[in-house]
Amino acid sequence: MASVFSKKDFIATNWFTLEKIIQLIVGAFIIPKIFSSLGTVDIGKLKFVESVLGMLTPLFFLGLSAICIREIVFKPKQSQRILATAFYLRLISWLVIFTGVVIYFNIFKESPLTSLYLIIAFSYLFKLTDVFEYYLLAKKWTKIIFISKITSLSIIVSLQYYGVIKQLDVYYFAKLIILDFLLQGLIYIFILNIKRNSLLKNGSSPGL
Repeated sequence: MASVFSKKDFIATNWFTLEKIIQLIVGAFIIPKIFSSLGTVDIGKLKFVESVLGMLTPLFFLGLSAICIREIVFKPKQSQRILATAFYLRLISWLVIFTGVVIYFNIFKESPLTSLYLIIAFSYLFKLTDVFEYYLLAKKWTKIIFISKITSLSIIVSLQYYGVIKQLDVYYFAKLIILDFLLQGLIYIFILNIKRNSLLKNGSSPGL
């Protein structure tokens, strides 16, 4: 019986699995050791804010991931249009959510965590760059996703360790979330440009 999965599918799965294993190891064994000296109060504030805003992520992502991947697979020539549409829809969603957070915490409710809420909410602006993941997943280029996320993870963990050593405040660690999203986006753009130039030189259409 012929398999419905190609060799490319299995390679993509291997990269995806390796990425999740590394993230699990870092999250379970390294991050707790880094934050153990930060203090439960400060890290608790950061995690609480992330959790509260995390409830809004369905409104931010708009369920576009599966839709875009499917459309890119079946309509590769329209990849650029699909990604642009997803980007602008999510940008509008972010503007609405961020404006709502600003209005709520500056007019309706005063909170000592307002600055943290604003920093984390602002970080989602840079999360817009993960629309490139839709294209990469559709093309089964999970190696690029792996390189991007593991590189970003290595840099962020190193900066977190630096922050603990220097006893920097919780706002420093909140800003690292912005940097994390920004780094991933920049790496995606850099690698995709290289890959597109390579495809053009070989006479192939990159579809983006």
